[in-house]
Amino acid sequence: MHCSPGSTRKSQKYLGDCGLIALIALLSAFVPLSTDLYLPALPGMGDYFGVSASLTNLTLILFFLFFSLGLLFWGSLSDKYGRRPVLLVGLALYIAASAGCAASLAIWHLIAFRILQAVGGSAAAAVATAMVKDVYDGRKRESVLALVQSMVVI
Repeated sequence: MHCSPGSTRKSQKYLGDCGLIALIALLSAFVPLSTDLYLPALPGMGDYFGVSASLTNLTLILFFLFFSLGLLFWGSLSDKYGRRPVLLVGLALYIAASAGCAASLAIWHLIAFRILQAVGGSAAAAVATAMVKDVYDGRKRESVLALVQSMVVI
């Protein structure tokens, strides 16, 4: 698939077709990045906080649970208030929660910040999918979604 100017239902004047696809892929990568970069630290976190492995695993389980719930929340909000404000609020929450995770001194603080991180990160995923729906039609939409998911997996 190549990026061509006439391939969108609504043109993207700032990023162009390729830039928009790259942005959508970046937004879709929040969950894999939030888990794959985090997983190697799980065993050490149990030692650092002096808690069991099952309690440190709770940070991951609750992340996925609240990420899933956040998709429902942000998707509806982005339909009502627009993509950009919802994305900016979600990213601000994600960044603030990430800083909170880094500064956590207790496992319960880390769990709370991971929940907030999941809710904020789910805004990026919800808006990214909605952007594809807004901009592309039919077969092109299918191709873009396949390309974006391939880029995220890699």
